[in-house]
Amino acid sequence: MRPFVVAVYSFWRVCLRRYGKKDGFRIDRGSDRCFFDAYNSGDYEGLLNSLDARTRNTLKASVNIGSGILGGLLGGIDLDFSDIFGLTMGIFSNGELLTVGSVKSISIDGDTATAEVTLVCDMTDYGVEQISVDVSLVLVKEDGDWFVKEMIEPSSPPSNGGGTQGGGGDGTQSGDGTQSETKTYTIYNAGAFSDGVAFVEYYRDSIYDRKTVVIDTEGKVLFNFEDKGLNFYSLEPYQNGISVCSSTHTVYDKKGNVLASPATSGYDSLIEASETLACGYFLATKTEQAFSGDRYYMGVLNAKGEWVVPLSTEHPIVTHILDCMKEEDVTFGDFSYSYVNGYIKVYNWYCGEKFYNLSTQKITDDYERLEPRWDSFVHHYEDGTETSIEFDDMSTVNLIDDVVLCEKDGQFALYDTQGELLTSFGSHAIQRYDAYCYCNGYFLATVKNATGANYLCLFNKDGEMAFDPIRREGYDSYYPLSEHGFLYKSAEGKYYFYDYSGNKTEFPANMYGTFDFSETWACVSDGWGGNKYYINHKGEKLNIQIE
Repeated sequence: MRPFVVAVYSFWRVCLRRYGKKDGFRIDRGSDRCFFDAYNSGDYEGLLNSLDARTRNTLKASVNIGSGILGGLLGGIDLDFSDIFGLTMGIFSNGELLTVGSVKSISIDGDTATAEVTLVCDMTDYGVEQISVDVSLVLVKEDGDWFVKEMIEPSSPPSNGGGTQGGGGDGTQSGDGTQSETKTYTIYNAGAFSDGVAFVEYYRDSIYDRKTVVIDTEGKVLFNFEDKGLNFYSLEPYQNGISVCSSTHTVYDKKGNVLASPATSGYDSLIEASETLACGYFLATKTEQAFSGDRYYMGVLNAKGEWVVPLSTEHPIVTHILDCMKEEDVTFGDFSYSYVNGYIKVYNWYCGEKFYNLSTQKITDDYERLEPRWDSFVHHYEDGTETSIEFDDMSTVNLIDDVVLCEKDGQFALYDTQGELLTSFGSHAIQRYDAYCYCNGYFLATVKNATGANYLCLFNKDGEMAFDPIRREGYDSYYPLSEHGFLYKSAEGKYYFYDYSGNKTEFPANMYGTFDFSETWACVSDGWGGNKYYINHKGEKLNIQIE
């Protein structure tokens, strides 16, 4: 049953990449990991259970919709949709639909086939135009039945007219301004830079033979991952010199050395490792089966892979859960975990919530946090005490990139979280729900002028506009501030990068990506699903030096 799950995952990935921030189809919290677990085990029901109830039910009810359409178009191939959850049924949620619109060609070679098809995503009910994407489907025949093995997303043809290309591999400029050589690899996935490095997944001759490497900001490959069990999407960006693979529960340093793993450290898994990575601690758990019942262990590892709290059946969280099990009809598996500001939150419907401080190894009823109020910020402490910070009797308070935007009687100002005034904006009518970027002392926000027109304004630390505002029209958009400035997309679809002095650089119009300029570089592609590469604020490509 496993092969057909690839088709569902492929659709799921395309939807999330295109409409991930819209009200698309819903994935339950933490279920992205469940989705991959279901795929790896061929568990169709588990895959459906990773979706919210409404989506799950519509998916089940839609299995036979479109039955025979693709099979009829693909001459010589008889797909049993009732058994393999066929592609043309689409993915439904809140009126959205992704289907196979047409089949352009098909070639059959024994028990394998390749079909060139067009996927159609219809979200017109939400005011989003209908889009079509050409993809290739790889099918295999097993026991007389055809299965979709893989969906290959489109890639734009290389600008050098032949072969494949990597980042900067088309002879364009690298970060140092030099001409790069033509490469014979294709970048399949690329992550944002963090802690001076980024993950890159590439292939040469076959898309099924992909490799993952770690590169620095100059494009130099630092090391190759040899772990066959990891998945690119489960690798967390490096922080403080370490990364973690959430699928294998392995911790790596920046040389690729394993600092901790189930095999070397003796635990079964790491709880919320992708989140606790930020504070440099990992909560490990282990279960042993015994005649008298399962034994549960927990412990804490630091960023070096050393045990701060060795695995123990008397760990505070284990003790808490066992106490709850004595009072309520619950099991160890009925408790959920999440990470909040240096704490592991342990929750159960019947037993409530507790917070475990990873650095002090104490379990409490509360956790330290800053909470915005209408006219103040309240600092809560884990011992139950609190301190209130007033902001000059302001009427509204918003937290924006670790600063506080306050407003009173149409007057706006920025404060730090200790209540110190940073910048005052006077009578500028800042649209506070379209103001969320603060970096290097600069503040980017939409401001309404006296005639009611909206302008994108960049303010410096003195509250003055750094350069002439940009008139906002139509469906334009802008992206978060980086160390060099910000990217703006006009209503006509043109991209411009503005530095802090107002100088602008026009970028390729067919770019697609999140445009997160972290540590100089942003990962983009030539159109949706095209060749991936890194680009800086000057429009230069990074030459990735894969041998």
